[in-house]
Amino acid sequence: MVSVEEVTKIFPANRRSLFPSGKAGSVTAVDRVSLSVADNEIVALIGESGCGKTTLGKIMLGIIPASDGKVLFDGHRLEEFTSSGRKEYMDWRRRYQMVFQDPYSSLNPRLTVRQTLAEPFILHTGLDTASVRLKVDELIWAVGLDSGVDSCLPGELSGGQRQRVNIARALACQPRFIVCDEPLATLDASVKSQIVNLLVGIHRQYGVSYLFISHDLPAARYIADRVAVMYRGSLVETAPTELFFNRPRHPYSQILLANSHQRYRDGRLSDPSVPITHQPGSTGCKFAGQCPRAAAVCFSAQPLLIQTEPDSFLACHLPPG
Repeated sequence: MVSVEEVTKIFPANRRSLFPSGKAGSVTAVDRVSLSVADNEIVALIGESGCGKTTLGKIMLGIIPASDGKVLFDGHRLEEFTSSGRKEYMDWRRRYQMVFQDPYSSLNPRLTVRQTLAEPFILHTGLDTASVRLKVDELIWAVGLDSGVDSCLPGELSGGQRQRVNIARALACQPRFIVCDEPLATLDASVKSQIVNLLVGIHRQYGVSYLFISHDLPAARYIADRVAVMYRGSLVETAPTELFFNRPRHPYSQILLANSHQRYRDGRLSDPSVPITHQPGSTGCKFAGQCPRAAAVCFSAQPLLIQTEPDSFLACHLPPG
């Protein structure tokens, strides 16, 4: 349903202190990534902070343009919608939505919950005021909010309530695909399970597809059909969820899971970081500097993401046997 092919995103960097030479340069946030999400599928995109997950999600929705590559919706290029008339663009936009990471900054602090949820209907439908009110009531009920919150401002809500409002806003016009950008990152552990169950329930009821971007690997395992692992702007492994968690093949995936298991054993649920030190980029594999299996070829040539078994892809010169 939604796919990107060989997508690259390069951001200009004006701060000279970022570069050893002292000259301004650029940062490649997404590097030749190809990924698809099928109809009624949930794909979890995982990886440490700064690897390009959010950038890829925004590219898939046309929020930011790709520097190179193609973004396709049902086989049609993104440009066919963004360069068309307002009616065609708005019809496309309502079907592809995003739940942003921070429930505190993604809501207008001056709009009540009812006003926030009414906006999509005002923008995308010709419903009258009474019909919009009924639709908003349905949304509030669908995401498990109390009816009394409709007159509240965001500052009067808890983090979990705000995230439910964000999800309700994304659902307003019955989208086919939603990018969920770290929807659990700012929530307490007790609230995370509620939001995960809400997303699963919505998926089952409405058949919405998700790109589920997260550091929370147990949540990704619970919710996703397929997992994609990103490292320094590139995909290094994709596989069906249970196969990935039972038998990760890329060395980075193995370290990522090992660190996740250690954090959960130690009770440090709020720490999403992975203690892996980045090495300067080269022509070789981006992970070669940390890889316990690295050989000469790993430092001289970047591996391609190739199919290793049904529905599984791996970018590694020396895959495990």
